Parts: sequence; C-alpha cells; structure tokens
Amino acid sequence: MIKAARERAGMNQRELGQAVGYNEEQISSIERGQRTPQPDFLATVDELLRCGGLLALLGEDAEQAKARRRVRHPEWFRDLCGVGGRCGRTVLIRQPGRADRQLR
Repeated sequence: MIKAARERAGMNQRELGQAVGYNEEQISSIERGQRTPQPDFLATVDELLRCGGLLALLGEDAEQAKARRRVRHPEWFRDLCGVGGRCGRTVLIRQPGRADRQLR
C-alpha cells in the first residue's frame, strides 16, 4: 500500500526516505513487509502522500503486529496455553542433546 501511494506520488524510495527521515533500505523493508512501520511513520507518510488517513489508520494494526512478534514462547506452547498465558498444567519439554525441562 505504501509502495503504491509512493509511486502514485512520483517518488522513489530514496526521496520518500529523505522526506520522512528514513533511509532507502528502511523504506524498502517496510514496503516488502520485512519491517513493521511505526504509527508515527504511517501518519507522516499518509499526510505526505495524501492518502486521506488510510495509512494512519494502519498504525494500530502495526502496533498489534509488533506485539505479536515480541512473544517469545514457541508456537506449540502458544497453541497449548494461549499467547503468553499459563496453562495450569505441567508440560515436559524434550530437546535432543539437552536435559528435559518442565514448565508449569
């Protein structure tokens, strides 16, 4: 979405980056979905590229995406216990070459 708005405005990644204080690689990473944009970045780009508030609305989604990536539990544990939660039972973890561990 950012790429389409940038191209519609006739800007390249370097020009957009200079306008908002990012470098070309950061803009590229955001456009490719490799980096989650900050809400203030989205609001600034929204205004600069005249997107009518559409990009600014994505700020909340960006914060939620960042929060999901901060969870450090393995996926199987999240599925078993809920994200960041406690499951109320003991889980035995076996990993090859490591001592067994119990999580409660």
